[in-house]
Amino acid sequence: MDRVDKLMEQAESENVDAVMIINFENSSKASSFYFSGFTGSFSILILHRDFRKLITDPRYTEQAKKETNFEIVEYREGDVFDFLKGILDELPLKKLGIEESRISLHVYNQLREKLGVEFVAVDKYITLLRMSKDEEEIRRIREAVKLAEEAFRQTLEILKPGMKEKEVAAYLEYRMKILGAESAAFETIVASGWRSALPHGRASDKKIEKNEPIVFDFGARLNGYSSDITRMVCIG
Repeated sequence: MDRVDKLMEQAESENVDAVMIINFENSSKASSFYFSGFTGSFSILILHRDFRKLITDPRYTEQAKKETNFEIVEYREGDVFDFLKGILDELPLKKLGIEESRISLHVYNQLREKLGVEFVAVDKYITLLRMSKDEEEIRRIREAVKLAEEAFRQTLEILKPGMKEKEVAAYLEYRMKILGAESAAFETIVASGWRSALPHGRASDKKIEKNEPIVFDFGARLNGYSSDITRMVCIG
């Protein structure tokens, strides 16, 4: 049983006929990727026991074909909610599952006005599924950790008093990308001296001094999964 089937099995306990995951400008990119493998910033997934559709625009059509085995539906012009209604009208829908916490009030109101179906929040089912990692997910997370640790080791080799926190953070992110990361998992924190007491001390122009603590909080995003590592060092 794949991820979509597992989701539908749980959603059907509330008589949900299909689930729709809306990813407008990365609003639900993680869920879109989790179920379809698609990494673009615009997608609408229609998940059903008998089919899986991915709606996207021409910017991502070729990318989607390479990243997912879902049926690709290309949205080109007009009101996207009218377009969506045209697709969903073909289905005998009474209840539609949505990620309630991932859509704006504007989007929700448009959906309610255009679609004329009952909405059911399926966030809890998606969260439970994503909390349990399969072997491939665990492997990817370990690879992301390994990459970030190696980038950190290389950064320590060039770390010396007088360097700015921003300079060190930039080098660490550079090494992660050189090693194959898609990006940093989040904004890299390098906080030295008194700034190391800040819970989320953004890297600044402060110069690192001899014999003071330096907090690093960093991670790499690799193959859709991220690592998150915190280390403290002191240089003499």
